[in-house]
Amino acid sequence: MKFKITLTKKAAAELKKMQKDDKKTGFGLKFDAYPGGCAGLQYFMDFAEKKEKDEESTKSGGLEIFVPKDSIPLVNDCKIDYIDDYEGFKIDNPNIQSGGCGGCCGGCGGGGCS
Repeated sequence: MKFKITLTKKAAAELKKMQKDDKKTGFGLKFDAYPGGCAGLQYFMDFAEKKEKDEESTKSGGLEIFVPKDSIPLVNDCKIDYIDDYEGFKIDNPNIQSGGCGGCCGGCGGGGCS
């Protein structure tokens, strides 16, 4: 199944820095979405050594991104950015119909958005 997740240069750089700090250089980024949050979805980001059998992968910004197959319709074409002033990751998801406040993640390691 083809899908696309875009990491901005800033997001990719921050994720690579986090990988290095966590001694997980070369790991992939696990990315998922769940119902909830002010824009209709909460996001999950963490590092994983390899993709699971129920996941598909894509690449962006020099990182491999693992997404559960059943979440691909929720996250396809998402753009993940890192905002210094915002102190976290900002996710632009064209699949969300409602206005809401947008998706955000403070960091990896099981941190969801609210």
